[in-house]
Amino acid sequence: MGILRKTRLNRIPEGYRDVLACPESWDAVSHWLCPQRFLLPLWPEFILNNRWGEGDFVEHTNSILCNFEFPLQGNLRLFQRNSTILLEPGMVGILHRGEDSRLETGPAGYCRKFSIGLRGGALNAVLAGAGLTEKQTVPVPALPRIIALLERMARELRSQDPDCCASLCGGAMELLGYLALAEPEPPDERMALALNLFAINVPNRVSIGEIASRLHISTMTLDRMFRSHLGKTPGAYFRELKMETAKELLRQKNLNIQRVADRVGYADPLAFSREFRKYAGVSPSAFRKRFADGVPE
Repeated sequence: MGILRKTRLNRIPEGYRDVLACPESWDAVSHWLCPQRFLLPLWPEFILNNRWGEGDFVEHTNSILCNFEFPLQGNLRLFQRNSTILLEPGMVGILHRGEDSRLETGPAGYCRKFSIGLRGGALNAVLAGAGLTEKQTVPVPALPRIIALLERMARELRSQDPDCCASLCGGAMELLGYLALAEPEPPDERMALALNLFAINVPNRVSIGEIASRLHISTMTLDRMFRSHLGKTPGAYFRELKMETAKELLRQKNLNIQRVADRVGYADPLAFSREFRKYAGVSPSAFRKRFADGVPE
């Protein structure tokens, strides 16, 4: 098993910077740090097409990307959310943003696969609307179309053509659309609707009681639903959603702190700064400076 040397870690896409043990060539990665990417609702940070052998793995700690793994041959083993999942061809594994996970070669001893890492201010809302927030794997519909889409997007990333920015954003949305259609009937319709309501209300000042009222359930029932499905309260989930959206907005140089606060539902920028510091461990201004200086989160 080949271990990438420390001097090469700064060339690895952000979603793969934690721990990577894989002997594959860097040439297999399509990656573009487009200056306009933070202005787009969705952006493919990287696309990777490679082959893993026995012992290869990647670990994420509080990943800043949402990664999708498509095994084509062999298999993978995914450790996430206190569970272990075997990913076979015909499935996609979802490594969620802001969570810890480990992906390794499965019992077949090898895996040829595609990987894509997504980010963007609208990512949480789109995942919630697509019913993918709770899922760690879904069956892959129309696999040839998805592979063709990923290959096209990889070419556009390698071209680094500014005229391809909108196409890459649209390709990310198209990919999530395919996955949303994989299982059109969510196992818990109320939960899917709740996630969607929270996502679309990130810019608004709404209470948990108002969300429960729109679902025609009590706040106690809503609390039980979230604890059962996500292991956290609705309030904790909503704050996390707002703060992760704020992180994406803070990466945009054209938005001051007051505008960022307003876009995540805080009328008082000081209250927003206190909440952000509690969540991220640094102030919004310090977070922005660290990002500008290239300091990992």
